[in-house]
Amino acid sequence: MVACPNRKGASIKSLKDTWLDTSSNNPYSEFLRTVMAGVAQLERDLTKQRQKEGVQIAKQKGKYMGRAKQYTNNKP
Repeated sequence: MVACPNRKGASIKSLKDTWLDTSSNNPYSEFLRTVMAGVAQLERDLTKQRQKEGVQIAKQKGKYMGRAKQYTNNKP
């Protein structure tokens, strides 16, 4: 069984750009989905990297204290 990348029925079709159409099942559509997924993953990884660098800089300056502690008197 081959996994279909469009198994949820989602597709992209641009009204202005005829090349941006993933509604049909062809190799070009698969390529477009793969490229867009790769760009999205790259952006997510870069965001996480920048966040880690920012936390590191804030810790060095003594401005990062971590998440605020939440205390409750409720016991399960």
